[in-house]
Amino acid sequence: MESSEVFINEEIEFSLDEEDYFWVGSYEVVTESVDGDWDTPPYGETSVNILGTIQLSKWDSETNKSINVVPTRAFEECVIETILDKL
Repeated sequence: MESSEVFINEEIEFSLDEEDYFWVGSYEVVTESVDGDWDTPPYGETSVNILGTIQLSKWDSETNKSINVVPTRAFEECVIETILDKL
């Protein structure tokens, strides 16, 4: 059985390489589960799919301004990890 839930315009704060970042975007949480029987226990897995990024930025303490950052796979993985940790 599979179920999913979509989150739109969510705000996530996370850290990468000792820098703090702020992400705004949309993602989907997908949960797949298999009922167990006499021979096998029940099994479930949750995954997160990033649907889109509206903003990715970090705070520059020297200028006291937010700096936009180009999203990369490393940032996306940190966002996914942060979301999974909160589930």
